[in-house]
Amino acid sequence: NLAPTSSSSGFASAARMSSHRLRALLPHLLLAALAILFLVPFYWMLVSSLKTNQTMFTNPIVWFPSVLHWENYATVINYRGFPFLRRSQVDLHD
Repeated sequence: NLAPTSSSSGFASAARMSSHRLRALLPHLLLAALAILFLVPFYWMLVSSLKTNQTMFTNPIVWFPSVLHWENYATVINYRGFPFLRRSQVDLHD
């Protein structure tokens, strides 16, 4: 029953309820902010791999390019030194 019997007790009750809700919501807001903080670099890495050099260094920052350049991955895989890089990573772990 949220109907106040007197004006002062009604406001106190509402203040306690909103304070309780805020305390319950605060950890979730903090965790959401931390999740965003940790996920943004991964998003930036993925999106940057799909940009051209010209769009990567534009000002202001382009958070999602209008054209995705999937051929960047083919360029890296077909790069002459790519198998060597892959082999050297395997050798380091052996």
